[in-house]
Amino acid sequence: MKRIRIRVPGTTANLGPGFDCLGLALNIYNTFIFEENFQWEFINFENKYANENNLVVRSMKKVYEIAKKPMRPFIIEIKEEVPISRGLGSSATCIIAGIMAANFFLDEVLSLDDIIKLATEIEGHPDNIAPAILGSLVSSVNSESIITVKHDISSNLLFTALIPDFALSTKEAREVLPQELSYHKAIYNMSRAINIPYALKEGDLVMLYHLLTDKMHEPFRMPLIKDASVFQEFAHERQIPFCLSGSGSTLLMISKENLENELKKIDVSTKWRFVTLKPDNSGTILEVL
Repeated sequence: MKRIRIRVPGTTANLGPGFDCLGLALNIYNTFIFEENFQWEFINFENKYANENNLVVRSMKKVYEIAKKPMRPFIIEIKEEVPISRGLGSSATCIIAGIMAANFFLDEVLSLDDIIKLATEIEGHPDNIAPAILGSLVSSVNSESIITVKHDISSNLLFTALIPDFALSTKEAREVLPQELSYHKAIYNMSRAINIPYALKEGDLVMLYHLLTDKMHEPFRMPLIKDASVFQEFAHERQIPFCLSGSGSTLLMISKENLENELKKIDVSTKWRFVTLKPDNSGTILEVL
């Protein structure tokens, strides 16, 4: 029986004003091992996901449906680093792993563009999908075909994920968003988002501090996250680029020095952990074992 390992990076999406358009791969990973089997087995999955209805299997089935081939059972093992429902692209890692595993066992019926498009259809938007597959910073257009542009990032930058001990579902975070926005707010966001790739490439923290401000989603989502205002004030006092990671509950700070010791001293009402990360430039890697 063939066995494969697929490593998918976690991602931080939106980056403030780049709502549903910008995403960045980070060196935190979910790793999956797939092996064809006579019955389904799930190793290291949480109990509620240890079944054929999980996102990995549902994504695999989509590829088999496209190929019009019957799907046999698999042993699927996960080594999980990306926390679930924290805004670091956990669902994207599962979707991508499922699609790429099925594509391998079906002798590559899908092209890379097909994989990105199918994964986006399942996820709903490409901001986590594209960088998780391609690596680095990716700007995306969700259209009839998915347009992706990969950007370089300065090697001097550190990305600190502030991860709380509580989840925030994408559904809940979407429900608080307004149905309409003014031209003023749209222009405010666009003018900042288009310059983020340049600032990240140059490692310009001063520019990033001014660019990572948003009027489209963060003002409505931040109140859902306990202690977010405390960390936001800390970042503003020190002019540290700061934003939500995805739709939360994780927060993100960008710096050139490690911030963990300072963050641990902040008085907050709930439990947080701080993880200092670098960009992942490779994206998803599949290996035959």
